[in-house]
Amino acid sequence: MSQLSRFPGCLSMDNEAVECKQRLIELVHGEYMAALERGGYLTIDLHYVHQEVPSQLTSERGAAATELHDVDSQTSWQPLLPSCPVWHAVTWQDLSQRIDMAGFDQVNALTEDYINERLNSLWQQSHNAEDEGFPVDWSHSELFSATFGAPVFQLVHERKAILWIPLKSGTVMPIRSQTVVSRNVDRFHFADWVVAFTVDLKLCDHAAVPGVDAKWRSNFASSHSTWNDVSFSHLYMDLQHAELNLDCSNFADLSTTNDKGSIEKAHAAVIYVRDHYLKELASAGYHILASIPVSRAPPKHPGVLTSVTFFVDAKDVTDVPFDENSLSESSVQIAGMHLGRPLPSPLPHHLGTWITDVLTPSQGTLALSASSFLHAYLLPSLSEVNARTRVERVSQGASGVNLVRWCYHPRRVTGDCRFKPAVSPISSEGPLRFRWSIVRKFYLEQDGSCFVRSETENYIDFPTAPSLDGLDIVLRGSVNLEQTDKCWK
Repeated sequence: MSQLSRFPGCLSMDNEAVECKQRLIELVHGEYMAALERGGYLTIDLHYVHQEVPSQLTSERGAAATELHDVDSQTSWQPLLPSCPVWHAVTWQDLSQRIDMAGFDQVNALTEDYINERLNSLWQQSHNAEDEGFPVDWSHSELFSATFGAPVFQLVHERKAILWIPLKSGTVMPIRSQTVVSRNVDRFHFADWVVAFTVDLKLCDHAAVPGVDAKWRSNFASSHSTWNDVSFSHLYMDLQHAELNLDCSNFADLSTTNDKGSIEKAHAAVIYVRDHYLKELASAGYHILASIPVSRAPPKHPGVLTSVTFFVDAKDVTDVPFDENSLSESSVQIAGMHLGRPLPSPLPHHLGTWITDVLTPSQGTLALSASSFLHAYLLPSLSEVNARTRVERVSQGASGVNLVRWCYHPRRVTGDCRFKPAVSPISSEGPLRFRWSIVRKFYLEQDGSCFVRSETENYIDFPTAPSLDGLDIVLRGSVNLEQTDKCWK
């Protein structure tokens, strides 16, 4: 902000002073601010909130009867999430230097925040008459009806997740068995229930997606009609085999009633949600977390996936609360290969941490291996600049030598001007640098006294850390032509 900055003694007519001022501004704005960010000194304040499930419906193992444990019904429900203080920010640069691709060409890590934002967006759409979304006011004949809140998703371990289904209010009739309904029992009114399920995460081909109806398949085909050269793999929650997670469920108002049939009412709600509501979500495709295009023919582009798998990086909620090493967010990591290369064998058990703990929520992290992206695609494409700046002789006549850019030379071979790593290809502070150079000398006289010298030198820098100016790829170079005679140059 120039209006708030002060440079005493720097006169606008003093060119040297103005240049020094500009260099000082660039130093503070770039390198100094980046150093402050890497050290976490730009963080003014950061607090955390430990969230818990305030009420639980538990059963005594081996006992014939089931009892309800009293809880504080005034506490609002939140999913149980890990918590810990943040001692320093894990920056993008720190993360990029320690992650391991484990042999994969591409890894796309999706955070819990991203998945929950998507679920919440689908739930919000249901309030708009023109959009389709989660069924909010839903009923199963006269046996069960409820107003549903937005689902909440949390990764746990071993390709599993917890899915919380909030029931804001509703009515339920108890079930004497899973098939026989007692119609002589009055409906029970409930409020602020939360039913939690443990679900498996799975990956399948498009044709094998379970539970979806014909309408979803038709809509998906219409919205992807131009994707002719790829098929799709889908990462989804297996709602057809969801298991009740009693410890994470909340039946708040049952703790204040003396009704001996309260357990039957809670059990009935679980049955209706699990066996009917979740299946309706799956029929509309809401259980699909991500759809990944996979080439089914030799790909035209080197960046298209040809095989795919996935991993889960989940933070254990039983971790030590003040563990400084557990500062990142849980994520689902979709990993794959390009150009028909096979998946790494054996597959790793996990890929580690891929999400930074910056102050703003992260949607995820996309990483491409250097071999598949930088060396196989980006550098060859940018190397065309070298062919366009290289100068060569085509022919020599009585009037002198005819020069032409190498890209138009008849002996040009595609890919013959590739960048190579500079002397220090990787620096902890500086960019990743590549260089290409060539020196050519064309003699005009047989005795070598007169010749034309052509020198081309190009550099390309790839950023290894974010800066206030953005992540810019810098391409620079020079072309020098000299004609030398025995008497002049």
